[in-house]
Amino acid sequence: MSNVRRQTSMSLRIAFASIAAAFSQVISAQTLDGKWLGRDGPQAEVACWLIDRKVDGTYAVEFLVRERPGLVKHVETGTWHRAGVRYITVAETFDGQPIKVERVKRTAAYQIEYVSNESFVYFDVPTKVRFRVQRVPESWTLGSKCPL
Repeated sequence: MSNVRRQTSMSLRIAFASIAAAFSQVISAQTLDGKWLGRDGPQAEVACWLIDRKVDGTYAVEFLVRERPGLVKHVETGTWHRAGVRYITVAETFDGQPIKVERVKRTAAYQIEYVSNESFVYFDVPTKVRFRVQRVPESWTLGSKCPL
């Protein structure tokens, strides 16, 4: 390989590494705490959800689930933490009742694809199921119907 090709190859590697590092820093700088609304997710039974992540590492997520005769609200609470482009949740209660480890998967690992102050795209690491949410004001609440 000629010197010019080697230098070009090395320059490209450095450029790609710099872009990857900058992307990681941008994602790391964005905060996941606050309220986020999801609609029309990958799970057909979930009409919409509102997740409220607190800076103290706790969260609550309200789901409006399609059940007969209409939408039923369920609430999950637990803890969460972030490590770079991944974040982990550990569910502790569902509808106010402690989650029994033997019945339900309590821990979930997610990979962050994109995050800004307005939107957030992430996927479940084992299943690759993708979720998209929009930031909403702290005063926002999920009623008995999903917003349009």
